[in-house]
Amino acid sequence: MASPIFFGQGLAGTGIDTATLLPDLFAVNTIWVNSAGGSDANAGTEPELPVATLAQAITNASAGSCIAIAATHIQTISVALAANKAGLRFVGFGTGSARPTLTPASGATSVFNVTANDVVFENIYFKAAAATSGTGGRIVSANSGTEVLACQFDCGASDQEAVLLNTGADNARIDSCTFTATASRPTRAIGLAGATNTNVKITNTTVDGSTFGWAGNAVTVNNCVRLVVKALTLAGNADLSGTTTTSYQIYGLLGSGASRVSLS
Repeated sequence: MASPIFFGQGLAGTGIDTATLLPDLFAVNTIWVNSAGGSDANAGTEPELPVATLAQAITNASAGSCIAIAATHIQTISVALAANKAGLRFVGFGTGSARPTLTPASGATSVFNVTANDVVFENIYFKAAAATSGTGGRIVSANSGTEVLACQFDCGASDQEAVLLNTGADNARIDSCTFTATASRPTRAIGLAGATNTNVKITNTTVDGSTFGWAGNAVTVNNCVRLVVKALTLAGNADLSGTTTTSYQIYGLLGSGASRVSLS
C-alpha cells in the first residue's frame, strides 16, 4: 500500500496553484496514480490505494477528473496514452527531478495523444528517449484548450517535437516550461503544425539547445492566428520561426537577436 505522503509533499515551488488544486482533489473525481506501491486492481479514488499506471488512471477517470501523479511515479511509455476525456487534468507532485518521470520507449509515437478538449498537463518531467530509433512527440494535440504548465522536457537525438499542436489545437497555452536538448539535434521543442492554430500563448518558458542545437527551428509556427509570446528565453542555438496569418505579439523575449526570431 502506498503512503499518501508521496502525494502530499513538494507542491511548494512547483508553480501549481495549491489554493485551487488541493480542494479540487477532493471535490472532483480524482484518480491517484503511483508506480511505487500502486496496483491497477485498485479504483485509485483514494491516495492510500492508487493505481500503478497512467493508462489505468485514464480508464478509471471521467470527464473533468484530476489525475494526481505521485512524485515517486516512474513510467516508460510504449503505447501512446489517449487523453480522450474532456477536462482531464494531469497534476504531478514533487519538485525538480523528484517529480513524476515519464520516458518514451523506442519508437513510441507519442507519450500523450490528446483527443479531447481542455486537457491540462502540470508539473511532469518528460525524459529523453533512451532509444536509437525515432520517437514521436511527448504531447500531441488536435483539440482545443490544451495546456502544458510547469513541465520539464529533455529532448534527445531520437526525439521529435516535445509539444506538437496540430490542426484543431486552438486556445492552447504553454507556460513556465523548460525544453532542453540533451543530445545531438532533436527535431524541435514546440511545433505549431496545424493548417492554422488560433489563439496560442507561449509564456514564461525556456527553450535551450545547449551545445547540441535542434534539427529544425526550436519553435516552429505554421499559419498561427493570434499568437502571443511573452517572457520566452531562447538559448543555445534555439530560435523561433514561421508564419502567422494575422496578428502576433512578442513581449520580453530573452536571448533574442536578429537570427533568433523570424516571423512573417
